[in-house]
Amino acid sequence: MAGKTVKTLEVVVTVADTHIGRIDDVARQLAAAGLAAPQALGAAGIVTGKVSATGLAALRRVTGVLAVEAAGNVQLAPPDADIQ
Repeated sequence: MAGKTVKTLEVVVTVADTHIGRIDDVARQLAAAGLAAPQALGAAGIVTGKVSATGLAALRRVTGVLAVEAAGNVQLAPPDADIQ
């Protein structure tokens, strides 16, 4: 019997200005709330990582979290491509 596949999302968590000085603590709390592979980017005030689709609400409840958004993808044309 096959198990269900859990969909994971790459997310960007914006940390409130009041908590940027403690961004590593916020990242640890996010990990405890279900964020996998958290990467704290202190200068930008964000934490990135992956979470199950059902885990988004738990991340939003972490103290110091301002917003949780799905990470977007950017694709650039090759350097020799025509300008559009």
